[in-house]
Amino acid sequence: MAKVLIVDDEVGIREWLTEILEDEGYQVATAADGAEGSEKLRSFAPDVVLLDIWMPDIDGVALLRRWKSEEELLPPVVMISGHATIETAVEATHLGAFGYLEKPLAMQKLLEVLKKACSVHRQQQSSGVRTDLTRYPSLLQPVVEGVWRAWQQNRSALIRFPDPFFKDWLARRIDLAAQPVWFPTDSTPLTVEQLQGWKGLPVVALLPENVNKMMAKNLAFLAQHAGELKIRLVGLFVGAAFPFPNWGPYLGERLLSAWQQPLVAPGQRDAQGQLPEWLAAALAIELGHPVHWDGEAVKVIERLAAASKATFEEWVHALLPAAAEGRLDGRAVEEALLPEIEGNLSALFALPLKEAREAFERLYLERLLMRDDLPMQRLAELAGLERTHLYRKLRHLGLPLRRREEE
Repeated sequence: MAKVLIVDDEVGIREWLTEILEDEGYQVATAADGAEGSEKLRSFAPDVVLLDIWMPDIDGVALLRRWKSEEELLPPVVMISGHATIETAVEATHLGAFGYLEKPLAMQKLLEVLKKACSVHRQQQSSGVRTDLTRYPSLLQPVVEGVWRAWQQNRSALIRFPDPFFKDWLARRIDLAAQPVWFPTDSTPLTVEQLQGWKGLPVVALLPENVNKMMAKNLAFLAQHAGELKIRLVGLFVGAAFPFPNWGPYLGERLLSAWQQPLVAPGQRDAQGQLPEWLAAALAIELGHPVHWDGEAVKVIERLAAASKATFEEWVHALLPAAAEGRLDGRAVEEALLPEIEGNLSALFALPLKEAREAFERLYLERLLMRDDLPMQRLAELAGLERTHLYRKLRHLGLPLRRREEE
């Protein structure tokens, strides 16, 4: 029976959660403040902790920071609050909080998070290895966890990217067990001596859709000997479908056997809605300390996300110098990211000013409308227009409204 510790100063919340979670089969302990929560953390040994952010003796973020420094193997901690700011939630995530839930709590969401957290804690206990998956952007956590689980089970892993948005950055972060060896993409045949030098290590292969014959032979050779040498092969493949049919039945059979269940990573459209938070998480990994945006910087990132064709790695690389200097206001972010989209605008300089202005407005609004994760009112705010003015501008340019807006 999984154990849950609830640390919250509101007695009604503690009693309500206890009743529901016990009905779901959990063993529950409660604490009314940080001091009692710390004592129960050691005596009750929970699988997961629900920690309120606002408490009378100490706030939850400060308590989480203390636990991180004092506890050798801290179970997953899920932060809960009805009044926390985005900055507080981001700070908790940077400290390693497993998740963040807002009050009033949605039961289905809570139970899903608890189930995942308990699963991660069981893996931590069985391996004796402390993982910090919450350092990664949220949609990437299942992918990284899948690779980590493959390490523990001495298996290989395949990650398929619908588009290359996260590929380069994630490839550099695959260092959960040891620094990876990069699979050669040239025409040099692999040797037994090379494979023996890779014994026990992860090997990362960037897989194009059209693999040349030598690479296919090398992959087949590696797949044949990976098991006996305890080599974990990580395949990073960008494309809509797996290219095994083009690689020959022998290679396809070998690799499918080695990779078992492929992992599907998110793409750029998945990332747009939370891009400021994910960039902050990535920069924090690179710099080793939390990163915070101001409100204007968040708006700049959200505006440019629709226009940029840059990858996540390129966004992180562009923002890193400003982040290292602590300059993350809107102007600094704009200066860092505008060169990443400049190529999309070069054709406008060939037009007369009036036509260029209208072409730019069309391009700008077309890109903005691609953000179908945001309502029209939010898009109007990002564009700096009144909602009525935005509709008038769309009609003038002949751009269609979204179907649901028309209805």
